[in-house]
Amino acid sequence: MQDEDLILPANLSFSFNLSECYTKSTFEVSDKDSYEFEGQQSEQALQQIQRVRDAVGDLPYVRVVSENSFPASCGLASSASAFSALTYGLFVLATQVGASLEFGDLVELTRLSGSASAVRSLGDFFCTYDPSKPRELGQPGEWDLVDVVCTWNDTEKLVSSREGHGLADGSWLMAERLQGIPSRYESMLASMDDDSIFDLIEEETWSFLLNHITCGQPLNYTDARAWDQIRTLKEEGLRFGYTFDAGATLHLICRSDDAEQIAGKVECDRIFVCKPCEGAQVL
Repeated sequence: MQDEDLILPANLSFSFNLSECYTKSTFEVSDKDSYEFEGQQSEQALQQIQRVRDAVGDLPYVRVVSENSFPASCGLASSASAFSALTYGLFVLATQVGASLEFGDLVELTRLSGSASAVRSLGDFFCTYDPSKPRELGQPGEWDLVDVVCTWNDTEKLVSSREGHGLADGSWLMAERLQGIPSRYESMLASMDDDSIFDLIEEETWSFLLNHITCGQPLNYTDARAWDQIRTLKEEGLRFGYTFDAGATLHLICRSDDAEQIAGKVECDRIFVCKPCEGAQVL
């Protein structure tokens, strides 16, 4: 992490937007700023609204109400999705009242909310964010991959993403992890259309997990129930790669032809079968 206040990332990151996991935000012009996310107020969101106002100039006060289609606090980037929706809505409003803005302004303003995941949520389908190019959002292509997201109702993050990023920097494996990310990224792009992509996904997964296990305050972003599901699916010879986010939610990345079969064999509290989809948009 390059900046602890703004949580500026230290490495390139890559993901795809999930069709069944999204934030819906409504904006109303008001006499003061307010922000509500699933019934909760957010000082960080109010700070982002003011940050955008300072950057674009004349922006009316707004009342924003947001909700997610997926659980919060389980590691599914709920806050990143919400901040992407918030910043995109403010950007659209600013252009409607006369601000002269470019897409690069939107990327940079979203990045300043403190999340590279929020930036990647702006784009369509597969997206790359490189912190050395803070005003750009890469969209390298489209591929046949589906994310079968498996959640358990009692699984919540024990450590916030913000704190987790800081702790990960203390791992003795961090330098090696950062050094290996560019080559793994290039290998993944070259392997998107064959099954070796699943091995590369798991290689990146273990780099992530080992980095967090070996930091000063070990963090285990896994769950025994998830490993049971992985083992069962592997024994049946199904094609997929597994990964975890910052909360023990299990992600099974597979081809669209295999998604229904994999989802039907997983035992968990809730499943989201997510195809790559469009990013932020006005509804």
